[in-house]
Amino acid sequence: MMYTVSVPVSIQTINEQSILDILKKLQQLNANEVYLIPLKVDHWDDTCKTIRTYLPFFTSHNIEVCVWIGGSLAHYIYPEAYDTIIDLEGGTSQRICPLDQRFEAYFCDLFQQIAATGVKKIALDDDYRMNWTTTPPACFCPKHLELYGAILEEPMTLESMREGIYSSDPGKYRDVWLEGSRDSLCQLATAIRRSVDEIDESINIVLSSGPAHWGADGASGPDLATIFAGNNQKELRMSGAPFWGQRVGTAMDFARKQAAHCKKHGIKTLAEGDAYPRPRYAGPASGIENLDLIARADGNFDGILKYGLDYNSSPNYEPGYAQFTERNKELYRQTEAMFAGKQGRGIHLFEPLDANWHTRRVSRQPEFDAMWSPGVAFLNDNSIPAVFEPGGVNLVFGQHAWMLDPELLANGTILDYTAAMILAERGIDVGIVEELQGTDGNFTYVGAGSFEYYKDEQEIVALYGNVPIHNLVVNEQAVVLTEISVRNQSMTGAYRYENANKQRFLVFPFDARESKSVTGLFRSYCRQRQLISAHEWLCGSKLDAVCLGNPDLYLMVKKDEQSMAVGLWNFFPDRIQQPVIELADDYAEIEFINCTGTLSGRTVQLDTPLYAFEYCAFSVRK
Repeated sequence: MMYTVSVPVSIQTINEQSILDILKKLQQLNANEVYLIPLKVDHWDDTCKTIRTYLPFFTSHNIEVCVWIGGSLAHYIYPEAYDTIIDLEGGTSQRICPLDQRFEAYFCDLFQQIAATGVKKIALDDDYRMNWTTTPPACFCPKHLELYGAILEEPMTLESMREGIYSSDPGKYRDVWLEGSRDSLCQLATAIRRSVDEIDESINIVLSSGPAHWGADGASGPDLATIFAGNNQKELRMSGAPFWGQRVGTAMDFARKQAAHCKKHGIKTLAEGDAYPRPRYAGPASGIENLDLIARADGNFDGILKYGLDYNSSPNYEPGYAQFTERNKELYRQTEAMFAGKQGRGIHLFEPLDANWHTRRVSRQPEFDAMWSPGVAFLNDNSIPAVFEPGGVNLVFGQHAWMLDPELLANGTILDYTAAMILAERGIDVGIVEELQGTDGNFTYVGAGSFEYYKDEQEIVALYGNVPIHNLVVNEQAVVLTEISVRNQSMTGAYRYENANKQRFLVFPFDARESKSVTGLFRSYCRQRQLISAHEWLCGSKLDAVCLGNPDLYLMVKKDEQSMAVGLWNFFPDRIQQPVIELADDYAEIEFINCTGTLSGRTVQLDTPLYAFEYCAFSVRK
């Protein structure tokens, strides 16, 4: 399937004077499809008239048209007051509760108006979700409490739900919350699909997914994509965008995890190429371009939703996004060709997308915790490629350990404290004998003057952040790799252990979610070398390609029987003066993209620096 480019264009910017300039920008951006966005919900008659007027223009230039409704449950301000979402702490919001029948009638009518314009695709924005960024679990409005009570066949109050969900055994309360949330979103989605079918069953409806659709809401992205599509091709825009932060790779690995899942279920996927809030003064083009290149190299994305025009200004106000895309056309082609047909190599990130249905510690910020994976951060922070299918060393952090198939342990496993304790509770020997009391209860906080001592390197690394470190006594057969010193108290740091069943573990004494991206614990030169060395001990083979000592260098490695492709993205402000990549195998030939260099034995040395936010790649062949 051809990799496609869809570009959002605000309807309010389209007129007779701007339309040719918009077309020129779309052509520069290689657009196959335009997403027409009404930014407001008023004046729908005028909006639909504009769509009818310019629909033939775009299709005559071989650009398909989708109308992207820019809001559903949160982004739009509606003329009527609807029921709003209430969170588990009793907090109110302006977000619409999907159980409001008045809103359902209004929204279905809106879809029918758009369907009558002749478009063949309608998209929903990512606010079609229950949970929201840093807010507590939702929704617990009176209608949802009544729904939860009906499912459980017992009266439910906000207080009883809060006590049950936040308990150490959330079981039925967690399940009824997720089940009720799923049913309410799916019920509204079904009504929307039915209303469009009354106009034309061949009109596709696609969802721009948000983080909550991948591990926070009861209704997942694939659940909703199936309902919205009807008898058409299921399609989702992934969640994970450049504007999430400097380290694009962390957001992108969240999206890559989603895309790998969708590929197995026949769902068409678009990357989220958004440099919000735009223009380049606010969101640089480098983020979009690097995300696009990662998506093309990954191979599980069918295209990108590429935000190349400003929503408010004229099409010529911000030329940069289109210019960078035009400059990189050949780079896209070369990257797709180099990485095509190869399988990802690295450490298997075990993070099931339905883990929220199995957790025994419900997050107080479920969407935030879904979108900022500590496992993704840990690998990104140490420039180690993540893969999303089992077969190699596993990285299992936190509550995901409840879902781990013990057969995967044969490949070697990296654990944080929480995952180790869960496996121990499941009867798996991970080398922990007991946990000693720390100075603050059963753990000790890292503070000023704390450090980790790496025994093999005889190196001290300072630790920062208010992070719990658990004081563990480990099996005498374990090999303690580091010692952590806090307030002059020395504790076991990282250790490796092989149990009687020949299962091998690398275990860290901290909870990865609370320690995420902390300098020293997560991010350090020694930690990177430790992980690379441990990989060989855990599974008996080296990582296929490593590049040491460069903060926020993002690597992608893919192989087939005869060749290997390696992509390098520098997401750090400093340039990498002379990148050196060590390979695990011998190769005879090398080909470069966007760089030059030499292959000497198992070492690749690039001739020129890799500058900040730049990308290069090479492939080697036996």
